[in-house]
Amino acid sequence: MAGSGGRGVVLAGAVLAKAAGKSGKYASYGAIYGAEVRGGLTAAEIVVSDEPIDFPFPETPAITFAFDQGSYEKYVLPHEPSRLLLLDGDFIELKKEHTARVLRFPFTLLASEEIGNPVMANMVAIGFIAGLTGATDPEHAAQALSEDVSSRFLEGNSRAFKMGYERSHEFPEYY
Repeated sequence: MAGSGGRGVVLAGAVLAKAAGKSGKYASYGAIYGAEVRGGLTAAEIVVSDEPIDFPFPETPAITFAFDQGSYEKYVLPHEPSRLLLLDGDFIELKKEHTARVLRFPFTLLASEEIGNPVMANMVAIGFIAGLTGATDPEHAAQALSEDVSSRFLEGNSRAFKMGYERSHEFPEYY
């Protein structure tokens, strides 16, 4: 998953990997930071498997997610997913024909309208991804969140994850 600095991509990746591990899966996680101090590209590479993981980074990601145009161009274009390209809303202009299925979903809008905080779009996104893939569930995500998120934001982040998880079930044909 990729976004610009401040979108919570790194935290979301760490939470998803930790929650998957708590669910009994094998998981690895790595963060990528741009050279910019603020607003640069950030990405999280997560591998989740039922089997031990040989190589901790995705060679060909099954799903690639982008929050914005810049992260799509810098991260998604060179890392074509094998199954699904997931985009935040209708704001990203595709620069080529993709072989993977493309799904646009309003993560930021949903977080803003339903949770009251657009910053929690990162948790809506990983909940959605977890629901599509079976990587983890809301119970294990809540456990992971309680270890990584301030108690002040725990309830909202847990709600955001659960919302994304539940909404993903409207799109079973995408994974």
